[in-house]
Amino acid sequence: MGTLRIFRLGVVILLAWLVGAPAGVSTAGVAASSAATTTWSVELRTLEDGRTYYIDAPSCAPADATECVAFLGRAREVVVWFHGAGGHEDLDTATRWLTSLHSWGRDTLFVFATSKGGTRVFDAGVCCTRAPVDDVGYLVRVIDDVASRWSVDRSRVGAAGFSNGGIMAERLACERPDVVVAASSLAGTFAGTCDLATTHIAQWHGALDKPVPLNGGTTWVVGAERTFPPAASLGQRMLSGSTFALRVRPGVGHGLPWADYRESVRWLLVTIRAG
Repeated sequence: MGTLRIFRLGVVILLAWLVGAPAGVSTAGVAASSAATTTWSVELRTLEDGRTYYIDAPSCAPADATECVAFLGRAREVVVWFHGAGGHEDLDTATRWLTSLHSWGRDTLFVFATSKGGTRVFDAGVCCTRAPVDDVGYLVRVIDDVASRWSVDRSRVGAAGFSNGGIMAERLACERPDVVVAASSLAGTFAGTCDLATTHIAQWHGALDKPVPLNGGTTWVVGAERTFPPAASLGQRMLSGSTFALRVRPGVGHGLPWADYRESVRWLLVTIRAG
């Protein structure tokens, strides 16, 4: 009987470890012998030039505890999320996004990017600002700022986003492959060159997408005509040795199902962890 109880206890502990704690909830008490308390919480950071970003960041107390030193000193990958054109950038919206993202990568530093001047659009080349904005430089400054505050593995930085944000993520992987090693894009396609270095990009696209047509074309987006290349053409513009994947959803328009968001982020995490 004693052996059976021990077995059942082992199963309970294993299941608890596999399921994990809910995103944003303290994991205090997981180790009964430890007095350390680890938490993840969303905070707003301001760069020297005034641009901002949100991050779901880890903390641990007491900071000098052995468990805290190990927890906070662990070099983590970073994933930056870019919202679609017109997306809200308040704390509640950022928290909802970051909570969902954190549930798909429990030990990852997730960042929610914000636009310059509160325009709620990013300069992804073909779309969607009215005037040029150095959003590529902004991303580099964000990663530098994150690394100045938390332990970061700079060889494992990725970008992801939807629509305008998805195009922005692809632009970063193409133009700064030294910083962003991979990108996942939902309902977006990059129009520029992508041959500076090998990189990894995956796209999720609705077959009936009208704002960003699967097979390319000129459409009216964010107050201007925008000409998009066929989604599949990006793979042909990437340097040899790069990887490109296109997942087309039949019968789906610009608004992709939530399952694709989860799949795209999980793909990105696997890719950047693979090195």
